[in-house]
Amino acid sequence: MLKLRLSRGGTKKRPVYKIVVAESKFARDGRFIEKLGFFNPLLPKEKKERIALESERIKYWLSKGAQPTNRVARILGENNFRIFWLSMRFIELLRKVFVQKKIWLV
Repeated sequence: MLKLRLSRGGTKKRPVYKIVVAESKFARDGRFIEKLGFFNPLLPKEKKERIALESERIKYWLSKGAQPTNRVARILGENNFRIFWLSMRFIELLRKVFVQKKIWLV
């Protein structure tokens, strides 16, 4: 499964993260498919240099089914990305509710 996640860089106690697309089996700081941006948590939230994103490539990977981690989804949400993805567990719960109320879910 493809994931949009953070890969840690920087030095000890001074982290800088890359936002990457990687297979979920790959190590956190290991191999990745493509770098999509970076995130520097040490800078104040007002600074533009804190986050840089390649929006077209992020949209492409989301359309291919890549799932963002919670932290990456939060970062994308702060930068006006609309992410509509549901976990399989939530979808199954919706189906049970609709079947009980005899509403068809396609």
